[in-house]
Amino acid sequence: MFNLKSGLIGILWLFTGIVRGNPADSLAHFFGASISGFSGSGLTYRIRIGDNYNIKTAGYFIYSDKDSKVTDDEVTKYSFGLEYQHNFFTKKYILFYSCLGADYVYDSEPKAGYNNIETRTFQTGAGFGIDLNANFNPNYPDIVFFIGIGEKYYSQQKIKWSNKEKVDNRLSRGFDLTGTVGLGVEF
Repeated sequence: MFNLKSGLIGILWLFTGIVRGNPADSLAHFFGASISGFSGSGLTYRIRIGDNYNIKTAGYFIYSDKDSKVTDDEVTKYSFGLEYQHNFFTKKYILFYSCLGADYVYDSEPKAGYNNIETRTFQTGAGFGIDLNANFNPNYPDIVFFIGIGEKYYSQQKIKWSNKEKVDNRLSRGFDLTGTVGLGVEF
């Protein structure tokens, strides 16, 4: 059975070793927002760690309490993703790459009858993609918009809980067409 904690720790260890093995003078940064089928969505930070390698992290947190007098109406959602990219072909407006990624998503919200449904999803994957970039500011920092499409092989574990009792545990694997879109500044 796929262990969520061990998988995430292994990926973090891999990314840490990659970052420490590259010189600091080859760094370029991107900060903005993105939606990605490879490795999570939300506020995004990407760092170039060599001529052909990037590491990206993305995430979000949403909390809403619809009526503060009712204790069972809180909605909590968050996501955290990591991606390691190897760029095969890079030009100013196009990027072709392969990647390894991981994403953790938590979703908790009340349902009818005051049942609290929690869903935890952990996904890892490997794939390739092609991104088209548009740069809007020729000066420093550069405003970048990108959109891409790709293919990935994934392994996903999805666990559902109802009132702290496990009601579903699914493990799925397969190929999936995916994409990415984002906007931010590169410096």
